[in-house]
Amino acid sequence: QKLARWVATDRVGGLILINRIKNRSLKRGEPFAVAAFINRMQRSAKIPLIVAGDFERSASMRMEDTTQFPHAMAFAATRDPEN
Repeated sequence: QKLARWVATDRVGGLILINRIKNRSLKRGEPFAVAAFINRMQRSAKIPLIVAGDFERSASMRMEDTTQFPHAMAFAATRDPEN
């Protein structure tokens, strides 16, 4: 509710997707719930929001049940420029 108010009345210009910590455990969002949240925030914004996230290893860094990719160093370790 606080975020919705910020977007609707305080004109927040963007959102950054991050992970939550709950009971000392990392919690990633469910893809459908994240999409629904972003859509709800976009609808309440007066101008389109910029939405960003740290996805250097794919969306799996921030969301459950998505394809996981290795760190960039793993691709470099193959010594194959095609990778």
